[in-house]
Amino acid sequence: MGTLDEAFKEGISNLSSKEKDRIIFSMARKEEETYLALSYQYLGFPSKTELFDKIRGRGIQWLSRINEERPIHRQVVLKVNRIIREFDKFRRITNDLELYIDLYLFLAKYLLEHFPHLLGSSKTSLDAKIIQLVHRLYSLIGGLHPDYWMDYKADMDPILEAVHRHSSHLSKAKNLPRKFELV
Repeated sequence: MGTLDEAFKEGISNLSSKEKDRIIFSMARKEEETYLALSYQYLGFPSKTELFDKIRGRGIQWLSRINEERPIHRQVVLKVNRIIREFDKFRRITNDLELYIDLYLFLAKYLLEHFPHLLGSSKTSLDAKIIQLVHRLYSLIGGLHPDYWMDYKADMDPILEAVHRHSSHLSKAKNLPRKFELV
């Protein structure tokens, strides 16, 4: 969505308070992101940590519901895509880069801890998704001030080690360093 034209702004300004309330309530009911953004920014709830815990809990809940009768790789990748969309929603609402990075770290650790048996197989979709997560983590951490980089070294080294151990057959994994370093 681009900039709002003057006719639109004037039309909204001329609406009564009751009509504005009706529009806001309608939008908040239709989209959860709108509801969360309005409540977080203007009403003060939920807090950042509550929203962080809520989104992290959803991710755990979604990843714990795997149907063993269907292809597991595909289910996990689809659920990871859904979780990443939730993470992006968190970032748009809070604008907190550090907690956003923590969500990505949580997801990478969770996948490597709970699904290592799916990695390194001929079905490379999950391997590729985890490598994509690690690349995204690198770019996010690289966007922070250099003083914060070392705070993530202890978390990133085991992730990198696991990626190289399980997914070294993919060319994107070979491009990742074996130890966490940003220059």
